[in-house]
Amino acid sequence: MTQSRSVKIEIEPGRAVEGRFDLPAAGAGHHKALVLMAHGAGNDMHEALLAYLAAGLTARGCGTLRFNFPYRSEGRGRPDSQRVLERTWLAAVQWVRRRTDVKTEKLLAGGKSMGARVASQLGGAGQLVVDGFLFWGYPLHAPGKTESLRDAHLNTITAPMLFMAGTRDPFCNLDLMRPVVKRLGKRAVLEIIEAGDHSFRVPRNAGRPQETVYADILERSHRWIEDLLTNA
Repeated sequence: MTQSRSVKIEIEPGRAVEGRFDLPAAGAGHHKALVLMAHGAGNDMHEALLAYLAAGLTARGCGTLRFNFPYRSEGRGRPDSQRVLERTWLAAVQWVRRRTDVKTEKLLAGGKSMGARVASQLGGAGQLVVDGFLFWGYPLHAPGKTESLRDAHLNTITAPMLFMAGTRDPFCNLDLMRPVVKRLGKRAVLEIIEAGDHSFRVPRNAGRPQETVYADILERSHRWIEDLLTNA
């Protein structure tokens, strides 16, 4: 049985955000990997995909920490400034690192859309130092603006990266994403979800129940983590 609890993560004096900390029951205190998860601009840490991934990874022996950005914790709809988003990510990492009751072989940063973008930018700047990055729905460009790619900073990330993209994602033209991943070499892996949109939702005529799609994303994410642990 997993251990799950709500937590508060202080991002500055007098200001905190909610988090959900899930740990597998077996091997108390030590876990093969711990995955931090940040949400996208239009969602929060309870978004269906993140909740599914957290439950599934915890069941497979990984710890997970999902957290909100301040605008969600404070009931606002407009995302915070880049500075605040970055501060929140770094505070979440420090919250985990300060815990003396939890040890992990690999600390990983996972993000959906905006959460992934901010993690990647911090990683590219050398401020977010983790053992690997999982990018679910990486926003390579704004919809319809394929001339402005958010890829230059990826060159300076030295940790392994997993990119998960749907074939119907308006934020990630796969004809542009594939060359980016190829350029990054062995550090990067691209997994494609057939018929998935930016949130990996598939149309009813796709012939795949939504939970089957989520299960596929979970399986591929877990396999990548296992490969990372094996090849460390």
